Amino acid sequence: MHPRQTIFRSIVLITMVVVGSPSLGVAQQPPKFNSARPDIRWDDGTDPHAGHNHPPGVGHKPGDGSGPITFGPAVLPDTPEEKKLKASLTPEQRAEYDRRKAAARGQEAVARNFKFGILPANDDSPLAKEYQAAFESFREAMAESVTQLNRNSLAYNLTPQQIEEYNGGWFSSVAKCVEAKSRWIGKAGEIYATDPAKYAMIGQSLKEMLLFDVDTDRFEGWSEPAKALVQAEGPLVTPEVMLAAASACLANNDFDGAQSIAAKLKSTGFLSPQQDQFMDEIPKMKETWLRELAFRKKDAEKNNNPRVELITSKGRMVIELFEDEAPEAVNSFVYLVERSFYSRKPFFRVEQHVVAQTGCEKGDGTGDAGYTFRGEALNENHRDHFRGSCAIALGGSDKGIDQDSGSSQFYLSMIPLPHLDGNYTVFGRVIEGVEILGLLKQLNLANKDEKKENANPDFIIRAKVLRKRDHEYRPTPVRGKLFK
Repeated sequence: MHPRQTIFRSIVLITMVVVGSPSLGVAQQPPKFNSARPDIRWDDGTDPHAGHNHPPGVGHKPGDGSGPITFGPAVLPDTPEEKKLKASLTPEQRAEYDRRKAAARGQEAVARNFKFGILPANDDSPLAKEYQAAFESFREAMAESVTQLNRNSLAYNLTPQQIEEYNGGWFSSVAKCVEAKSRWIGKAGEIYATDPAKYAMIGQSLKEMLLFDVDTDRFEGWSEPAKALVQAEGPLVTPEVMLAAASACLANNDFDGAQSIAAKLKSTGFLSPQQDQFMDEIPKMKETWLRELAFRKKDAEKNNNPRVELITSKGRMVIELFEDEAPEAVNSFVYLVERSFYSRKPFFRVEQHVVAQTGCEKGDGTGDAGYTFRGEALNENHRDHFRGSCAIALGGSDKGIDQDSGSSQFYLSMIPLPHLDGNYTVFGRVIEGVEILGLLKQLNLANKDEKKENANPDFIIRAKVLRKRDHEYRPTPVRGKLFK
């Protein structure tokens, strides 16, 4: 393997390609909004008109419930020891300290390009060959994506059919990259577990990739490699790494793996009270997951749940709808999709380790479809929140959640969210393209300050019903009325 073909160049490339590239055939400015009416809003902990105050979970800062916890920051802040030292320095000395620290981090970054992820010389073992082949496959998938991106960037004056073709090629190339990367990190975990000392550079690459991916909610393929990294122990296994590994297992519904890592993590005293409480919920999450598996088995046997395709500015998702457990929510969702309501609706709130929310008419959490329908979260057969679950956003007051305030806004869960189970109607799940969740731009346009910055959100280009049952889909309004 050539040094300049190492994984960290590939990480930077896939980040630029997948996060920074638009789709064809749509204007790149987001939809315009004009409202401040706070009738349906997902609580951000700062707005006095917010809909509810759900308990802070793994996705909130300790204590105040106002923001995300960062599992693996891209830029590490000063440690307590560094802060103490810098407090005793003059401004000139602090500037020099920061300069030297930045230079050291730069040298470390250069070292990554030439060392991390590299196989030892003359290693021709079968597993080393498999690792090399997996990496080459990922590199080829990346090259195909770059070719597709260049082709799209140079295209102009396309027909609608050509736009469909180009977008389809781009979305397919992104999906191949994600799949190839999952195979590659899987092989990296396998080979590192055989001899952590010999494959230390591969272990180091796994550590940094894990922190980066978990920080951006890109969990696909990480359960086994994360466990391999933690089980090898050694200096690479910091509390931050253990927390990221436990989170990756949870997102992939590997609750036994998450429980094992959480037990080690809790003994370090690293967790905040909120994080500690969240980890205590893992046995309950496992029970809920077994219940969900029974639901999914029945869904597969019947094979008649409606399906909706979402083409977004970052890729394609297919959502299977739980009509038997949430008929009102599904009726409303299909009704709105068939009337093109969701076209060009932004993901106005994408919160790290929590949700990606969309479906607001005004793009800031204050809009709806002009009607509300009956909530179904309190039904005995309600579905629960896992990665990729789709649920209805609700409004409320200081008296609590208004179960009958659901309308057009919905969200997709980044990870299991047990504190929302039985409170918000889960009406479907992503069955294709769940990796798109980790590519959406993190922002919150329900926050007035962020909205003023005119941040450009990702958005739904269009929604289309792929399959439905043989009856009319028409919700029964509790308040308001349907439009034609």
